[in-house]
Amino acid sequence: MVTVRFFAAARAAAGQSEMQLQLSTLADLRAFCHQHSEALGTLSESCSFLVDGISEADPSRTLAGVENIDVLPKFAGG
Repeated sequence: MVTVRFFAAARAAAGQSEMQLQLSTLADLRAFCHQHSEALGTLSESCSFLVDGISEADPSRTLAGVENIDVLPKFAGG
């Protein structure tokens, strides 16, 4: 299990600030977002992901041993 923490607009779209999920890859997280809600799925396409504090964009990135993933939407100005 990994703790997925949602920030700003991602938190609003998810309806909560964090969830415990069983995920194998970042692609699994994106798939979950699309299944959870249309708003979160759409937003997740432009979000940044921090995997245990390190920015990661590779959807095939394995999440074995990962404790936290932060889902960060684009913020004003960037």
